[in-house]
Amino acid sequence: MVTERLDTAVRNFQHMNHMVERYTRLSRAYVELAERFHQLDVDHMRLKGQVVPLLQTVKAQQAHIQQLQANYQSLQHSLEEQATTHRQEQQTIQAQQTQIQQLQVDYQSLQHSLEEQAAHHRQELQNLTNAYEERIHTLNLHLEELQPFENLFSAHSCQELSLAEEQMELVETTLQEMAQDSAPDLSEEEKALLAAYRDNPGHFLELSTNGSSHWVVVNNPQEGLTSSLGY
Repeated sequence: MVTERLDTAVRNFQHMNHMVERYTRLSRAYVELAERFHQLDVDHMRLKGQVVPLLQTVKAQQAHIQQLQANYQSLQHSLEEQATTHRQEQQTIQAQQTQIQQLQVDYQSLQHSLEEQAAHHRQELQNLTNAYEERIHTLNLHLEELQPFENLFSAHSCQELSLAEEQMELVETTLQEMAQDSAPDLSEEEKALLAAYRDNPGHFLELSTNGSSHWVVVNNPQEGLTSSLGY
């Protein structure tokens, strides 16, 4: 009976040892688990301390990204405006180039027209020059021809011309008087007789021959009459 109790006690002791070992292992596991939880908590706090700056950095980066997106949209809008302006400038440049080409064509046409006009004017000028040279040459010849008459304009020539004019005036006056009365020294009867002879000499001579007259007629009746009248 004592042996059975001893065996039972041994078995109980073994059972207790086994339970102690199990609790010991369990306690160790709890301790290890507690240490791991503590380490995990430490790591969590450390990570939490690292995550906060990281989150702040992410937030700052997000704000920066948003700013970059806004800048990108503004830049894209600006590029679109610049592209529109560039297209307008290209159109303006093309229009100006077309206008410049047209101006060049007009300039060439105008230059050609001016050259033709200049050539025509040079030809006209040459013709006028030749005509004036010929005229000047002709005038020089006339001047050479008139050089002998330069003495006519001297004071002595002018004086002689004045005297000649006075003499011509006297002659004209005498001729006028003679036209009015060609024989101032004859009587009226003699003038009538002379007028009858001048009108019809033949008839006058016949009358003289047939009638009594104091006129003497020689071989040439006209010469005899003229001599008797004092001509």
